[in-house]
Amino acid sequence: MGHLKRIKIGYVMTPGARTADIIGLNAVLGAHPQNKIEVISFSKGFVRGMYNFPIEIDSTFNSKKEFDVLVIGEQSRGYLNNSSLLDYIKHHASNAKYVIGVSNGVELLAKTGVLDGKRVTSDKKTLDTLKSYPLHTEDVDHTVIDGKFYTSGPCTGGIESALLVMKEIRGKSWTKFLEMTLEYDPKPLFSNQITDEYNEHSFSGNKALKVAVLTAPNMYTPDVIGAIDVLGRIPKTQFFYVWDKPGKTTGILNPNLISDCSFNKCPQVDVIIVGALSPGISANKTVNNFLIKQEPNAKAIISVCAGTFVVGGAGLLKGKRATTNFQMHKILTCIGVKPDHAPVVKSDKFYSAGPAIGSYESALMFVKETYGEECAYHIENRLLEYSPNPVFGVGNPIKAGIGMLRFSNILFAPLLPLYKYYAKKAYKRNKKAIYSAS
Repeated sequence: MGHLKRIKIGYVMTPGARTADIIGLNAVLGAHPQNKIEVISFSKGFVRGMYNFPIEIDSTFNSKKEFDVLVIGEQSRGYLNNSSLLDYIKHHASNAKYVIGVSNGVELLAKTGVLDGKRVTSDKKTLDTLKSYPLHTEDVDHTVIDGKFYTSGPCTGGIESALLVMKEIRGKSWTKFLEMTLEYDPKPLFSNQITDEYNEHSFSGNKALKVAVLTAPNMYTPDVIGAIDVLGRIPKTQFFYVWDKPGKTTGILNPNLISDCSFNKCPQVDVIIVGALSPGISANKTVNNFLIKQEPNAKAIISVCAGTFVVGGAGLLKGKRATTNFQMHKILTCIGVKPDHAPVVKSDKFYSAGPAIGSYESALMFVKETYGEECAYHIENRLLEYSPNPVFGVGNPIKAGIGMLRFSNILFAPLLPLYKYYAKKAYKRNKKAIYSAS
């Protein structure tokens, strides 16, 4: 389709939809500067998806805008027979050059007839439903491609569908570089076999979680969505999207969000999730104080990618092991951290990981430590159907080759002094206060 041509990508979203199918896939599809992203729903404004996660809507189902790529992720089951939604999907899926269906998004496509005679896959639950349609269903753990239709199960399946489409619209070289930059080299963490009777009632003896998500301006949302997707599978988990003042929050390479709880009004939580934020956030005193206040009674603080510099800037990682994205690994020592190259690093109550997919991995490790390996296995394999099949196998920088690695480091080099300056400034201030008090 041309490397420089503007490409329009539309995401269908209904209230209660699985927002990880927008944020996770857009970590791929939204990464090219000439890809124009829109989220479509019944009306403009903000729509709350699964786990009360808010996303700003760009256009409505009444819009006549056409898209080169149409993405239909998992929707709330109450909307699967909505006539306005089905009419929209039928028209725009017929006209789009590429269509991605994830989980019951495949069922929505099937209801419109655009998949008749096609080979498809989906999540396990939806596959049973799809057998009543004139399709060829395949129970596989990878994306199935039939013409312009890319279908998959949730989580890694959807992300890999996005990578495969990205390869078609922006080329192999760009997509390989993106896979490396996202460090997309996941592996299933748990292999225990559990009984089919294992379900949400197995969590009933545990206290429901309270989770704070640091929702700052210009945040990189893929770094938090995986942890939200994992922890939200624990029944009755309550999320607080926190910032100094509640309101609209801009996203980097992703839709805008809403922070709905101020630091002052946030209750004591069990888990705090911190993704990559702009460099100056590390030295923000209000952010530092929130983390310092919450940390003693929290069960875990999860930092993903550059989020480790926010937690470390608060003085909480002194002498502890941690990791971040590979480009910034060498400056971790400025916040008193012992750098560790493992995909996920646990040091006391602190869990750190690389970008994007590391959000899933760190949260799954927390579930294992808190609820047991069977719970973690159930979420990873039965609920998320986490079964990665990297497209190019270059998500680990060691596998990427010297040329690609050097190019990535050159692009990232201007940010390193900024992250180092602000994190080190905060660390010096906060470590003195924390450790003199203790």
